[in-house]
Amino acid sequence: MPDFFPILGQNLNPDYISVCNNATWAIGEIAMKLGEETKPYISIVLKELISIINRPNTTKTLLENTAITIGRLGYVCPVEVAPYLQEFVRQCTSLRHIRDNDEKDSAFRGMCHMITVNPAGVVPDFIFYCDAVASWINPPSDLQQMIQKKLEELNQYPDFNNYLIYVLTKLKTEDEPTRSLSGLILKNNIRLHGNNLQPEIIEYIKQECLMAVGDPSPLIRATVGILITTIASNGNLQNWPQLLPCLCDMLDSQDYNVCEGAFGALQKICEDSADILDSAALNRPLNIMIPKFLQFFRHTSPKIRSHAIACINQFIINRSQALMMHIDTFIENLFHLSSDEDHEVRRHVCRGLVMLLEVRMDRLLPHMGHIIEYMLQRTTDQDESVALEASEFWLSLAEQSICKEVLTPHLPRLAPILVRGMRYSEID
Repeated sequence: MPDFFPILGQNLNPDYISVCNNATWAIGEIAMKLGEETKPYISIVLKELISIINRPNTTKTLLENTAITIGRLGYVCPVEVAPYLQEFVRQCTSLRHIRDNDEKDSAFRGMCHMITVNPAGVVPDFIFYCDAVASWINPPSDLQQMIQKKLEELNQYPDFNNYLIYVLTKLKTEDEPTRSLSGLILKNNIRLHGNNLQPEIIEYIKQECLMAVGDPSPLIRATVGILITTIASNGNLQNWPQLLPCLCDMLDSQDYNVCEGAFGALQKICEDSADILDSAALNRPLNIMIPKFLQFFRHTSPKIRSHAIACINQFIINRSQALMMHIDTFIENLFHLSSDEDHEVRRHVCRGLVMLLEVRMDRLLPHMGHIIEYMLQRTTDQDESVALEASEFWLSLAEQSICKEVLTPHLPRLAPILVRGMRYSEID
């Protein structure tokens, strides 16, 4: 080996791709056989391998082989390789294109060992490692645990979470899935460790989230909304008093992305915090939010209309006082949107009517004939999610005392529709 490794090192010349590929692969294979005995030879090959993986226009196959070999060297000699982690960790995204096999497995284990030795070296680029990890279809359970453990350990570095929010909101040169993944990792960190994070870090994350609500990317806007909801749920809305006023003000923005992003965040908050939004603890913000949402039922964007209905629907079952004060306006607007061309709007209209049937039958009764006609149409809607939502109407109506009276004239049409819509499993 003392003679062989220098020869392999001399052949790490990417100008001769085939030879370089073979030498790179051989180094990784030999390292796995030698284990710790590879240590004396690390200095002979590592610098060249790092140079190859960072070289512009390196071929895909050579990049993948080099990433695997560096990972394998880190697996058997992590102390020797880890100090150089920051020089190549960003390029480990090459691993995501490799099929799941033993070579990929050993490379990722090597990365975990190196992170243990030099965690600070991976913090600025950890998201790229996670991006590669996400490519696994079915990683071994012990490797999953190793990766999760590295995530847990990195939370002791204050800059780690600052880095994650930076990637999500500011690093627009990276692809959207990578940025979104950064936000989802941050969301989990806040959910699990939010109470232990320094207050100034949480405040910085809040500030960056609000500034990114209107990101041009729908995926990033959705991720920011999830992150905002997690922070609000974890620390209670009382600890973020400017959140709801700020999001409501954003609804009036002339920038569609800002309006849609704010509505997306508000919808998630309404879903997760319906009770507290109608409480005195927050000075009953629904008194302002419900009328605000109603203004957007006739917005030109179907996405905005859908958000507006979905937000208000969250407060029907609990008979929120703010909604009951505007119940007639709400129902009138639902009727107006009943024939909307957008399937998500129609789905939320159906859901709203189903819940109103349970809590405000008195307001629906004068219109019951038209509502039944409408639900007959929606139960056969071409969009299955709309048809499924409309089907709930018949279940709810069957539990009402007026069912026989209002439904009997429509049974000849309803029964065949319901029969055609029945689905059976192979066991049935």
